[in-house]
Amino acid sequence: APVFSGQLISVSPPVSIQPGQSAKCTVVVRNTGNQTWKQNGQSMVALGTTNPQDRIPGFVREDTVTHQPSGWVTPNRVSLQQSEVPPNGTGTFEFWYSAPQGMSPGSYQEAFNLVADGQSPGWFQGLSIVWPVTVSPPPAASIHDYVAEFVGESGFLTLQPGQTGTVWFKFRNKGTAVWKQSGQYVVRLGTRNPDNRPSTFFMSGWLEPSHPCMLQEPEVPSGQIGTFSFQVTAPNTPGQYEEHFAPVVDGLGWVEGLPPVFTTITVQPPPGYVDPDASHYHAQYITQNPYPTLRRGEAYRFQVQLRNNGTATWIREKVNLGTDRPQDRVPGFVRESADGSPSGWISPNRIVMQEQQVPPGGTATFVFYMRVPDSMAPGSYQEYFRLVADGITWMEDIGIYWTITVAP
Repeated sequence: APVFSGQLISVSPPVSIQPGQSAKCTVVVRNTGNQTWKQNGQSMVALGTTNPQDRIPGFVREDTVTHQPSGWVTPNRVSLQQSEVPPNGTGTFEFWYSAPQGMSPGSYQEAFNLVADGQSPGWFQGLSIVWPVTVSPPPAASIHDYVAEFVGESGFLTLQPGQTGTVWFKFRNKGTAVWKQSGQYVVRLGTRNPDNRPSTFFMSGWLEPSHPCMLQEPEVPSGQIGTFSFQVTAPNTPGQYEEHFAPVVDGLGWVEGLPPVFTTITVQPPPGYVDPDASHYHAQYITQNPYPTLRRGEAYRFQVQLRNNGTATWIREKVNLGTDRPQDRVPGFVRESADGSPSGWISPNRIVMQEQQVPPGGTATFVFYMRVPDSMAPGSYQEYFRLVADGITWMEDIGIYWTITVAP
């Protein structure tokens, strides 16, 4: 009569894994019966789950780390490695387990037995295979696991008192921890300089006066980009406001790897109001470098010189070259050089003056780079600019622009 039986030779030693980690088990059994074990078809022999029989394990039945073949052919069967195992030969079974996130720490006894599916009796007699698996608690979180790299922002805003606008920042996760929107160690945006100060632009919808918003995405794994987007309401007092922010991990601290980011919000006076200082700011065109012809990926160093034709001294980062037509637009070109030179841009729509101060009658120089993105279609593009005393006034439009030809 057909006899299906086996003798355990070896089973992998006990393992200890943390949630998210994987481990492989190898079971070697000698064929002590009179039938050839087969990997498929009639007389197929597999490793089956027991205690109880045909249970579905609480572990994930795959290698979630390096994604090697799992060994599982059904939720409760592991395939024989060899095509056939004759009597007195040895058969090998290999399979992976991964501890899912959130699995309770503790010791687990994973029990198995050989089964000849379709035979009677199918389960082998007197053969017990147990693989102890310990699930360890995850390591304590550290702020050093949270590292960010600045990617982009919405740019300067110009609002009138009581008007609402949107501000957003994007950061790349350069650390090892997953950024999360909910649960333990959530990541949100907080005010800085000084830390956790109440913002002038606090409004309904913020988490609190010092924390405008949570991470927009439910999770941001390492290498991916996270977004923080929120609304601001302009105060009644006109002026230029610089608001500083950074991502913060609840219970751990500020995300590492970058200084606080900032946005500049200009609150204009209400319609009909004339700032008494506005009449002191005027400019005269002197010269600029030629219009460029560029291919995709190429960058160009733009330069323009302007004379301070007013009565107020121009202060660096107070008087800037702003994008125009329309005002505060974000150019379609990439605002950076090709060789790592300083871009000249201090925000997506502002170019910094080279000089620290330019008195009346003096000359101001603005130098900046723009690069053609790989996806830009060939053609002719006009980029317009205009001087602005941020928080006070846009100066007269004196026709600063370049025609940029993008070659095929």
